[in-house]
Amino acid sequence: MTLIETIFREASRLDIDAVLIGGLALPAYSVIRTTLDIDIAISIESQDKLDEFIERMKRNEVKTKS
Repeated sequence: MTLIETIFREASRLDIDAVLIGGLALPAYSVIRTTLDIDIAISIESQDKLDEFIERMKRNEVKTKS
């Protein structure tokens, strides 16, 4: 499973809205651009849900800054 798949899978399981933005989202508009990062916007309504999301990222070996 890719990093993006992991992030979106866990966000979905926690009912967190998430969207891919930045250079990786450009092909949806028929624009190609080389990028070295992944930009994802998420909307989390509580500290508890944020803590759970971060914990799930750690369990999946996704490094976060918290």
